[in-house]
Amino acid sequence: MTIPAHTKARIRDAVLSAAKAEFEVSGYDRASIRAIASRAGVSPRAVFAYFVCKIDLYRTLYGEQPVTAEEGGVLRSEVEAVRGALNTAHHLKMN
Repeated sequence: MTIPAHTKARIRDAVLSAAKAEFEVSGYDRASIRAIASRAGVSPRAVFAYFVCKIDLYRTLYGEQPVTAEEGGVLRSEVEAVRGALNTAHHLKMN
C-alpha cells in the first residue's frame, strides 16, 4: 500500500510539531523518540521513516542541516546493531 504524498507530509508535520513540544517540555536529553511518536499519534517506527535519529529532528526544527544521507546510513546501522543486541538480551532474559 502506497501512502499518498499529502498524508506523508501530514505525518512528518505532526512528528515535527510533537518533537518541538517534547523538546520544550522535557529538554533534548530527556526527550525520547517514543514520547515524540506518542505525541504525534504514530509509532516510533514511523518517526524513523522520516528522521534518522533524535538529533536529525532537532536539527530540522532549529535550523541546522539535517543529518546527511551518508551520516544517516552510519547512524542507522549503529541504531540497528543496538536494537539487535537489546532484542537478543531481552530474548535471553525471557528464556
